Amino acid sequence: MADQPINSGASSLGSSGADVLLRFLSDQVVQASRNWGGVLRHISDVSGAVAQKGNIVGVYVSPNIASRTMTDGAAKVLDDDTGTTTNVTLNRLRYSAFSKTTVARALEGDFTTAAQIQSRVYALLNDIESDVLSTATASFTTNTATGTYNTAITEAVISESVETLLDQRPPSGVPLIGMVRSGTTSWGAIAQLANFVQVQVTGESKAPTVDEAYGQGRLWHNTRWYMTQAMPKTGTSTDNLILHPQALSMAMRIPGDSISSNSPAITTVVDPLSGIAFQIIMQWDPARMADEIVVRALYGYSVVKNAWGIQLKS
Repeated sequence: MADQPINSGASSLGSSGADVLLRFLSDQVVQASRNWGGVLRHISDVSGAVAQKGNIVGVYVSPNIASRTMTDGAAKVLDDDTGTTTNVTLNRLRYSAFSKTTVARALEGDFTTAAQIQSRVYALLNDIESDVLSTATASFTTNTATGTYNTAITEAVISESVETLLDQRPPSGVPLIGMVRSGTTSWGAIAQLANFVQVQVTGESKAPTVDEAYGQGRLWHNTRWYMTQAMPKTGTSTDNLILHPQALSMAMRIPGDSISSNSPAITTVVDPLSGIAFQIIMQWDPARMADEIVVRALYGYSVVKNAWGIQLKS
């Protein structure tokens, strides 16, 4: 994704002093989150249901109801199942800390320092993604996992996985999401499948050409496919995932805990384009006897519908 102007972040920053450093760092986080190829933006985001100080979001899960055939003498059955509610609890807090001097050097145009900050911001976003997906993948247990460890993914395995999920009748109208780790038996295998190569992002057929996006976001077998290093890997065995966007919900909000009086400056940013919410604090570190700047993100997630996800081994 190309760089986009940062003009939508709702921030509490001022215009002078320490605020200049915080504004610069907040711009780096917003820019990284917008350019980030994170797959979490494709799952259900329930952040809007979080109160300013709330920590739990209740996500309604509709019951599985089937119609019935009317026959003479048969008792009528009422479809009054009320469904269930799954809670998304905001109980994960991740941070990345920088010295005040480092941020100041980047602001002044030091390329090496700016690259260092950018890499650590991306690491923060990627670690959030890895945290969510590594836990969620192990939670989808209703459907029997497809594929075989240390064996290349084939189109037949993909077709079996998609068919299994569609048999669970998830909400229609949106494609499934495929999250696959890089590797010769994982994304590398899918990228070499002839039918995958010949599909555009729009899902239309075309002759094979050089693919600048390497298949990212491609619609194939009613599934949008993304390569991500967030999928768990043990040795050479990889757990990939296919799921409906509403099978997994995530929420973020600004941390609401009290800030130490040693914090002379603080800003909170919610970027509506990327959905990332974070807080940046400048505070005194007595152990180092120096100022530091900390980027914090509070988030939570939950598997809403176990049957709407399936593991894909490779």
